[in-house]
Amino acid sequence: MGFRLGPFKMVIYSKFNSLGDQKITGTLFGILAIVSFPIILLYPYGLDDLQAFSAIQSRSYLDLALGSHGWGGTAFYRPLIDLQTKLIWDVFAGNFFAFKLYQFLLFVLFLLTLNKLVEQLRLNLLGTALLLGMLVSSRAIHDAFLWWVNMGQAMVLVCFSLVLNFLLAWQSHGSAYKADSGLLRAFIYAGLSFLALFSKEVGLVVLIGFAYLAYFERNRLATVLLIIVFAAFVLARIYVIGGIEGRDAFMASSGLGFSFLSSEELRDAFGGNKYFFYLYNMVSQFLYVLFRQPVDGQFVSYSFGLRGLATVAYALASGYILMLLLLGKVRLNGKILTVLIGAIVINSLLSFPYARERIMVAADLAAALLFALIATSLSSVLINKKNDIRSAASFNVGLVGIQFILLISSLRGARKYLGDFSDAIISMRQFTAGDYRLLTESDSPLPDTVLPYISEALNLHYAFLLELVEMLSK
Repeated sequence: MGFRLGPFKMVIYSKFNSLGDQKITGTLFGILAIVSFPIILLYPYGLDDLQAFSAIQSRSYLDLALGSHGWGGTAFYRPLIDLQTKLIWDVFAGNFFAFKLYQFLLFVLFLLTLNKLVEQLRLNLLGTALLLGMLVSSRAIHDAFLWWVNMGQAMVLVCFSLVLNFLLAWQSHGSAYKADSGLLRAFIYAGLSFLALFSKEVGLVVLIGFAYLAYFERNRLATVLLIIVFAAFVLARIYVIGGIEGRDAFMASSGLGFSFLSSEELRDAFGGNKYFFYLYNMVSQFLYVLFRQPVDGQFVSYSFGLRGLATVAYALASGYILMLLLLGKVRLNGKILTVLIGAIVINSLLSFPYARERIMVAADLAAALLFALIATSLSSVLINKKNDIRSAASFNVGLVGIQFILLISSLRGARKYLGDFSDAIISMRQFTAGDYRLLTESDSPLPDTVLPYISEALNLHYAFLLELVEMLSK
């Protein structure tokens, strides 16, 4: 007796398996943009943001271009963040709304590139919904568009999405590319790589992605320009911060096993051997992308809530997906698969100084796209094998796991958005009342690295927003 899916289940899977009207997909992205706008507008500035705004006041554009990123001589070189910060501050006379508008425009640009990517990847509705669910629940992608100092990560997300779009366009229309357009593409690849790499170290994912594409295009000029961009970045880091990896291997607190340790405790735990520490960070970050554990290097036990369920869902689904890929049960675009897996590995390797959820931007986007592609493939195969009991049952197990991740991710994302709104109101009220405990995470006043007139201007900004929220809520 053949195996048949129930009528209702067949309708659901058939709908999910349809490539979908672009209007529906566009509507989903549009809704996400609309819902995100008030969150981005109201989300309070962090202490790092205020210190960054203060630091640029006494520094020239040349100093920012040739100096370390931040306010205390950090081990980072991210000149494009500092230059954009100063430019927006100068042009808009320190209007805090200008920074929020810029963040929102970056977010919209990211969604537009992602929408085009969904079209080119031919994701069905299930795959698209899963992609959005995983993205809204990602801490890294969430922080990229809300914290100003993380703006470099937003740049990387936009540029990495463009890498994938260019790769898919080349695969679809490679033979139609005109020879003389190679010059323009070479400068586009190099320009986007420069933008990503000089905004955040993980921008190396973008440069390597374009180098991979240039190799298949046989675009020698693009290859040369990309090598020049990379060499310029390495030399600039050596010139500005004295080395490639930074000044102190144990420069921040991080997780280790089931504990979260200070930088000095980490130094003692590893006997001062930075390479073992780097190895632990890289492995833990790679595991986090696939299994959502460990978090910031620390294995955390959760009660049976959304985060605990997410860990279980990711672990089961990731294991199943790895098995399908290794056994060749699903067929994916080989070049896209290489870039996605490469992004996860490279982002993990670049996390060697310390393990943090928020720095896995490229890896989280790559993992979400990988899961979305698998979901599209599984649902397609399930429809085609509806009368084959063994094959259908096997793929149905994987699809249930995928749907479980979709449910948990969507719930976590919704809770995160609601939490952002309520936390923003509380934080702004406390700030305007002179209570900085949420901002400093202590009972201490604002540090001297925050200039008084910066905090006074922000106080007026928050007061206006609170009045606006109160007026609209009546």
